[in-house]
This record gives sequence, C-alpha cells and structure tokens, in this order.
Amino acid sequence: MAMIKGGGIFFYLPWLCLVLILSCSSDLKDRVEIYEKAHNNHDVEGALSCFTEDFVFEVSGHCIAEYKYKMRELEEWDAAINSQFTFTDVKIFGDTVVCKLIERNDWFRLAGIDAIYYDSIRITFRNGLIEAMEAEQNEKSIIAAQEAFQSFIEWAAEEHSYELAELMYGIEFVFSKDNADRWLSLLREWRKKTLENSADHPPDVTSRVIYTSRP
Repeated sequence: MAMIKGGGIFFYLPWLCLVLILSCSSDLKDRVEIYEKAHNNHDVEGALSCFTEDFVFEVSGHCIAEYKYKMRELEEWDAAINSQFTFTDVKIFGDTVVCKLIERNDWFRLAGIDAIYYDSIRITFRNGLIEAMEAEQNEKSIIAAQEAFQSFIEWAAEEHSYELAELMYGIEFVFSKDNADRWLSLLREWRKKTLENSADHPPDVTSRVIYTSRP
C-alpha cells in the first residue's frame, strides 16, 4: 500500500471529500427512487419504511400528514386511487433533495385532469430516512384545482349531499382507503352522467394539465 507522506495528504483530502459527497448524493437519489418505486407499486409497507417515525408532510405550509402512522393513511389512499409519481429535476444539497413531481391518479383522471405538477418538492433526510417533505404551489394552482372540481362538487352536493358531508370534514379531505373508494364511485357516476348529457360533445378527460397539490 502506498504511503502518503508530508503534505501529500492535503492533496488527497479534497478528492476524498469529493468522493464522499458524490457517494452521499447518489445514495439520497437512490433512496428517492426506492420510495418512488414502492409508491408506484402500491407497496404501502415499503413506502412507509422510507420515513422516520416523526415524519411530516406539508403543502404550502399546511400540514397534510404528521407522523408515520398518518402517512400510512395517505399511502393507502394513494394506492386506492392508483397514484403514480414521477420525480424530476432531482438535485442534492447536503441531506436534502429538491425536485419536481408529476402525479397521475384515477381521482384526477375521472375529474378530467391528465396530470398534476408540483413545482417544488423538498425532501429532507435523517440517518438515511425521510423526515420531512415540503411541497409548494402557487395561487394559480389553487384556482385551477377549484375550477376542475367545481362542477363535480356541485353535482355531489345536490345528488349525494349526505355522503359528501361524510367524506369531507369541513373543506378538508379525509384520507383513507375506504374514502378513496367512495370518492371514485361518486366520480364515476358523475362522469357517466356528464357524458350522457353531452353525448355529442363529450369533455376531454385526457388533455387537461393542472399544477396543484393533492388529493
């Protein structure tokens, strides 16, 4: 083995640090890909294994899930609505991954939206596990989401007011597998009646793209 003598070690230290940084960056990127794969395969346990017990998920400063047990409800919801994640533009900053996200799911598809886009996702790691995810959306995103679902919510309030009240707590979504199934059932009924009422000019359910957050 070659010996490093005198000041030679100072020549090698920067290269060693660079190797360690690149190694850590690759490791965090791999961990994001592991989570992405588990989520897309609807492997709830596999997805949850990527989080710390005190994990927090926020969208524009609003807490969506606090602690891993609440994230289980969200992962089960996402599995039920066939959620598919695609992380893009992944960048590593120390123990943090910053990227963008494209999500497709049956909930949005039935509402007439092809895909939703998160402009920024900040994923913070601790000891190799995700301890926080912070997503940001702009005012345009909120308006677009409201426009996309206004028609459906108005119909549901008239045709299934009791069930709608059960599914929503105030104006908040209650995430669970059972609720996801009920939402999809309502959306399919609304979609069918919408198509029946406009058979000559059915709305395009594949071309709309919304920049927003959940569900």
